[in-house]
Parts: sequence; structure tokens; C-alpha cells
Amino acid sequence: QLEMPPKDHYISVINDDVMFCASDVIKLLALARLHNLSAIQPSVALNHELSLEYGFLRQRPCVSMHRVPFVEMMAPFMRRDLWDLVLPFNQGKGSGYGLDRFVLTTCGAHLNAWRFAAADCAPMTHIRRGRTLQKRYKNGLLSKEEEYLVRLRVMIAMGFNVDQATYERLEASASTQNTP
Repeated sequence: QLEMPPKDHYISVINDDVMFCASDVIKLLALARLHNLSAIQPSVALNHELSLEYGFLRQRPCVSMHRVPFVEMMAPFMRRDLWDLVLPFNQGKGSGYGLDRFVLTTCGAHLNAWRFAAADCAPMTHIRRGRTLQKRYKNGLLSKEEEYLVRLRVMIAMGFNVDQATYERLEASASTQNTP
């Protein structure tokens, strides 16, 4: 098992279907440190189909980076203190659905460090086309069910009441199968 880096260092988990230049990792980390970002990711290349869906992550010309409301879970580089808060919300899941929109933003606000960006000087693309909305993971949940479980976990952590029966059903599925 690898030793975790110090709190002010960055950790990344990159999807197996994401491509960008290895040298861009240096650019991403330099920008993150220079601008004291909580998380950064490569921008989505202009010629990729995801640039239409994730317009706020689309590569912009003539700038090194731009601020975004959240980074997508395709290739995030997160500061260790943010990583430590985010990771428990993904326990038992087979995907990162929901972590970006619900957990990163909430945990970033908790740290008083809601500072996210997309690096325009380091664009990425997906090599595997298509969506995973109908994919069923090892825990038996569909991607949207995993996303809903994350939302419920965040709501509970914030002290809100949730549909307990649905939460317990989803949580039981997530805990029955040890997923990576």
C-alpha cells in the first residue's frame, strides 16, 4: 500500500478511457499550486463530443485555465485534504457518479476552499465512446442509483432527513459487494 502524500499535495484517479499528454500532469499540478486550487482537471478538448455536454469544462483558447463550479470525476487532481473528505462518500460504489456535483462542492465549501478549475493548456479526450447510464456495477446498482446514494449520504451528513427505506436499500447494495 502506498503512503498518502502530505495534506497540501494532490492525488488523482484517472479513468482508463481518458487520454492526455503525460507532460500535462506537470502543468496541472503547477497551475493548482500557483492558484491554490482545491481541485483541477484537464479541460475537455474542443473536438470531443463531451465538450457539448460539459460546456463549462470545454477548452478555451488563449488561456491556461478557467474556474469551474466543480471538476468532473474523469480525471480530477484533488488536494489531499479535499480527498480525505470526499473518499468516504464513495465507499462501496463502482463509479464516481455524484461525487463531482454533490460531494466535491460540499466538501470544498466545508474547507472554505471552493476553488476548482479546468486546465485549457492540458486538454483531454475520451477514447471509449458512449454513456454508462445503463451500466450495472458489481454492487447491483445502476449509475444513477449510485449517484442518488451519494446525494443521500451528503444530505444525511448535512443533517437533513431522507427517505430512509430508499437509503437503506441502496446502502445495503453498496455494502454487499466490495467494489474498487
